[in-house]
Amino acid sequence: MRPNRDALVVAILTGLLSFIAFNLQAGWVYALVALLSGLLAAGALTAAVAPRGINVARVLPHEICEGDRIAVTLELRTSRWPRVFVVIHDHVPGLEHVAMFIPILLPGRPRSLTYQTTALRRGEHRGGEVTFRSHGLVGLFRASRLVDAQATVTIFPRYWPIKRVPSPGHDRVATEIAQVRSRSGTEFHRVREHRHGDDLRRVHWRSTAKRGRLIVREFEDDATGSVTLLLDTRITGTDSGFEDLIRAAASVAHHLTESGASVRIIAAQPHGVLDVDGGWRDAAHALATLSTHDLPPAFTVRAADLAPDRAIVLFTSDVHAVDAVSRRGHPVVAVHSLADVVAG
Repeated sequence: MRPNRDALVVAILTGLLSFIAFNLQAGWVYALVALLSGLLAAGALTAAVAPRGINVARVLPHEICEGDRIAVTLELRTSRWPRVFVVIHDHVPGLEHVAMFIPILLPGRPRSLTYQTTALRRGEHRGGEVTFRSHGLVGLFRASRLVDAQATVTIFPRYWPIKRVPSPGHDRVATEIAQVRSRSGTEFHRVREHRHGDDLRRVHWRSTAKRGRLIVREFEDDATGSVTLLLDTRITGTDSGFEDLIRAAASVAHHLTESGASVRIIAAQPHGVLDVDGGWRDAAHALATLSTHDLPPAFTVRAADLAPDRAIVLFTSDVHAVDAVSRRGHPVVAVHSLADVVAG
């Protein structure tokens, strides 16, 4: 707890009046000293007590998209005595910080506070703190208390609706999607999350009940129908340029999965090569975690794993990377910025 400037002024004034009262033996001066001393004591006590003894629980969505406005609820409770004039600062990683004022919190009466905030940056964020601050009844002191209120939230990269994958590889990618739609394999391959356009007759009800979302059976012929999104995660430009590429990849992934295809995302990461094959949710989770580094690009690490005739959408700010991939016999769609996708 700290006194502010006003508290120091009041304390000095109280000391001077105490000296005058002692010398003059004036009752009214003693009364004024007692009043000022009472203000200091009440301010210090209420400021010190208000932030303490408050329990908090946070409720928020676990998966959101960059730029979304979401509702966050704080469940507050206290015991023994009321807390007054408390300011709450909620800090959730990846979200815009918010401050709220509570005039009074009564013991035994839980209170819910809901506020709107914005998802600022993609990623898998863990942690979160709530700071309780108070200036007490008279505003002469300030006290604060920091409470860990753990939160886990995944913020997907923002994406834009697009009409098609940009040329020159549009025809090849369109053929991949058409092949996915026309296949009717009979040999079971695996189960996966339901995607737009899946036949509901393929729903695997046991897995659906266990996971709480639609899961479908995938057959061997279906498994070959993914379009590869290859991301160059080398440090070649600014952070904003890399985020631009991530949003471009998210826009393409969303377009492809909504069209009925699956996407395979490959990118080099410090812990190894990220290689994810699935629907929109799988792609969004993968893109949310990507970071830049100084490692070799994924197309040199996993080149042998890519079928020569498989259509590839390459996201890179390095124009020479396109030649490195196309020389291996892959039909390549080159995306250098978000504008390439939106304009395409």
